[in-house]
Amino acid sequence: MLRRKSLVLNLKFGKPLIPFSNKIRNKVEASHQKREQSKQLLEIAKTGGQQTFETDKATATTWINRR
Repeated sequence: MLRRKSLVLNLKFGKPLIPFSNKIRNKVEASHQKREQSKQLLEIAKTGGQQTFETDKATATTWINRR
């Protein structure tokens, strides 16, 4: 038991995990940015759809393309 405990205590962790954790953090940040962009695009599409009913298709299409 003592031998196993000393083997476990001598294991080194940390440095190899830093690049991996950075990769995960970057992917999470990219995911959050894409989610925010999706929300913005959905809002533009909803507003454009409302404008299509309130005005004409050409006006709504122009408005959407400006966004």
